[in-house]
Amino acid sequence: MGLLDARGQPLKSADYKKAPTIVEPRSGAPFGQWAGRDAMFLTLPGGGVMQFDLSKLTLTDYRSMREHYQLGSSLNVLSFMMHQIDWEIVCDQADMKEMIEEDLRLHWTPLVRGISQAFWAGYSPMAVNYINGPDQYTHIDNFKDLIPEECFVNWKKVKGWAPPGKLPPTIHEYDGFKQNGFLIPAENTLWYPLLMENGDHYGRKLLKAAFPAWFFSNLIHLFANRYFERFGEPLPVGRGRFGDDLDMGDGVMINGKKAMENVVTGIRNRAVVVLPSDRDPVTKEYDYDIQYLESQMRGADFERYLSRLDEEMSLAVFTPVLLFRTADVGSYNLGQAHLLIFQQMLNAIAGDMQYYIQNYLVDRLKALNFPGSEKVKCHWVYRKQGNVEAQHYAELLNMLVREKMVKPDMEELGRIVGLKLTEIEQIVAPPAPAPADPNAPVDPKVKPKVKAGKQILDEAIIRVAREINGGKGPTVLGYRNRFLDALAADGFSGREALELTDNLYHKMNLLIENIAPVTDGVDDTKNTLQKALELEIVS
Repeated sequence: MGLLDARGQPLKSADYKKAPTIVEPRSGAPFGQWAGRDAMFLTLPGGGVMQFDLSKLTLTDYRSMREHYQLGSSLNVLSFMMHQIDWEIVCDQADMKEMIEEDLRLHWTPLVRGISQAFWAGYSPMAVNYINGPDQYTHIDNFKDLIPEECFVNWKKVKGWAPPGKLPPTIHEYDGFKQNGFLIPAENTLWYPLLMENGDHYGRKLLKAAFPAWFFSNLIHLFANRYFERFGEPLPVGRGRFGDDLDMGDGVMINGKKAMENVVTGIRNRAVVVLPSDRDPVTKEYDYDIQYLESQMRGADFERYLSRLDEEMSLAVFTPVLLFRTADVGSYNLGQAHLLIFQQMLNAIAGDMQYYIQNYLVDRLKALNFPGSEKVKCHWVYRKQGNVEAQHYAELLNMLVREKMVKPDMEELGRIVGLKLTEIEQIVAPPAPAPADPNAPVDPKVKPKVKAGKQILDEAIIRVAREINGGKGPTVLGYRNRFLDALAADGFSGREALELTDNLYHKMNLLIENIAPVTDGVDDTKNTLQKALELEIVS
């Protein structure tokens, strides 16, 4: 009989199987020949080449394509928009965040300008120079955007993993790059390949997809110019009776063919032509006639085709059509949709840049200036564009400002709109107040302007301070009647003076009662009461 469990059921060996052993992955990069190869697949089934063999294009060809108006505009928009992208350094350590973020912001313009080379060349080789600053930190001195044609990746060969008894493969790792044969070490480089695939460190060239449209655009422009030149001034065709002699009106007889040649040759702008009015007796048509040899094709056909080629080049470089032209239907929502698509494309490029900025710059600055901080998180984070929720946030902020729950920073607003603070104060200055009603009660929130009574209050405060610190305990503010009479000299009516005096003395006496036990000396008491008085009146 077999073994039973607590419930009398027979035990099964399957219930007590040993937990599977977790096999830890090997560290490093011992697998996969990832870099150093650029695969091209350009043929159709059967071996036919598809249109152009784009693999034969060189950087010289791409550099020439940059000069095209459409491609140049698209590349500039990409570069300018990436320059304006909002980003920050997210870090757990305040001094590290401040140092790295300030360093990158000071050199953000040359950094983006160098990275933007990858938009047409596919990759951007940059040399990073460092300098020791007076604050004991190692800072970035400058970024040098180098000519892509002169730079090539320097590969370090390492042995990969292989089973026992097998020959290990050779793995290529990035180890800086060479410019004209001279090595620039990896720690002083920033090599950015655009949208790298399959380890191709020479990136994806956006202009490669635009080459067919660029090629035909140049041809059509040349042909269209010749066409416009040829048919801009149509060719006149003259018909006449070549076998007859024609009297020119002054007794001179000339052959009909020669006469028509003279007439057609003499046609110029604003010219006048007089032809004989003889008609054929059968057809009733004029014997002498002039017509123009015109083309049946119109300039609009060239314009449509060139616009089509411009659209193809624009889409190849990630710039939607409506960024540069208006829609046929005039839809505002359609234009907003194109802008949103473009912003999402920029987010993809920013995400691609993030890996290289993080590993080549942020992590390097952290290791150089903060040794032993490997566990401290410090990341370059960009703010995504095209987020429609920003509109809701703006509405929420407007509501908070209207409810006076938040207050905008006037200096920051002045910096954004390009105005000085004094100019902003003039713009938002409140209107002139209406004439005051002499019978209206005194508003306790408005500080009255008191001159003659200020000296009386100062004397009363000194007296109270001495009494409190002389051991008399809590007392009250004196000279009430003298202050009431002095308000008349300051221009207050009897009712206004009485209300102001009652309100002021009530607040001051309440304050004196509360500070009497806690003040330290005559000067401390006097200064406290003087500050409270300044909050209530204007001297």
